[in-house]
Amino acid sequence: MGSPTVDPLWWRCGIHNGWALLTGLNNGVKKVCVLKGLSERKQVRHNSQSFNLDCGPRSSTPKAMNQPPASQDDQTTQERPPVSVVCEAAREAGALALRYFGKSPKTWNKPGNSPVTEADLAIDTMLHSALRKAYPGYGWLSEEIDDDGSRLEGGPTFIVDPIDGTRGFIAGTDDWAVSIALVDNGDPVLSALFNPVTGKLIFAEAGEGAFCEDADGSVARLKPTGKADLHDALLAYPGPPRPSQPYSKAPKLASLALRLAEVATGRFDGCVARPGAKHWDIAAADLIVREAGLRLTDKAGRARVYDGEDIRHPALVCGSDALTDLLALQLPNPF
Repeated sequence: MGSPTVDPLWWRCGIHNGWALLTGLNNGVKKVCVLKGLSERKQVRHNSQSFNLDCGPRSSTPKAMNQPPASQDDQTTQERPPVSVVCEAAREAGALALRYFGKSPKTWNKPGNSPVTEADLAIDTMLHSALRKAYPGYGWLSEEIDDDGSRLEGGPTFIVDPIDGTRGFIAGTDDWAVSIALVDNGDPVLSALFNPVTGKLIFAEAGEGAFCEDADGSVARLKPTGKADLHDALLAYPGPPRPSQPYSKAPKLASLALRLAEVATGRFDGCVARPGAKHWDIAAADLIVREAGLRLTDKAGRARVYDGEDIRHPALVCGSDALTDLLALQLPNPF
């Protein structure tokens, strides 16, 4: 097979003439990414209760699907996995989420009055099992699984929010998403945000750009507005609208990750987030924002880093260089 002539990230993600990279399980049916790409899959009967994420490193030749995962020692030095790993993992998680969506899942309140559902727990467990099995040398951090400290050992780390925007999920709205990032040396290098209700997948790879695949399979590189001032800006920010200000309030989205990503898509011009976001809330969206040519910073203009003991972040601003500088001047007030 000759090399494709399209964007290499699209190719590695299986969107254009990609080789079989990954299998998955959805309602008892094994899915295989084949030549037609992410939006068209061959369906094969399968009785397994797990899915195989052994895509291995990027390569000029396809990796045999039955080849065992690299050893833990090998995985500390190998190239990072293809972006298809996080994309397909997010899709599989989304398919599982939809089995609970709109069906009054069991719900509990965590400390701080944050809700969690049985779907959050099931998805987190499934992703943890599959990704850690495929990449045993990688660390892990997710919202619903206890931090085992593996992320502090210096290797690549998966950072996962099984359902970002759980309140929207419980309410039956379409403003929640599965969020998966792979972080290396504190910086996100792969990310995927998948909205199972709309079917929209937003993904990025460090140095390769950020893209969106719509439910119809069409794929486009993200094009933010790049707005440089507050006049007539459409901003996602906490609290009520502020009619006296020159900007407008964007529609509220339950998912912070989606709010940030929609700045990268051009739907919003900028975003402000209250203090308290955790790694899993923003890591995947951060890479998407960066690869779209934007910034996600604190008031002092510092980029986010996803290592160390502390996983909480201060108030954040997102947008073009000029817009984030202006928004930072308004923190902590009026937002």
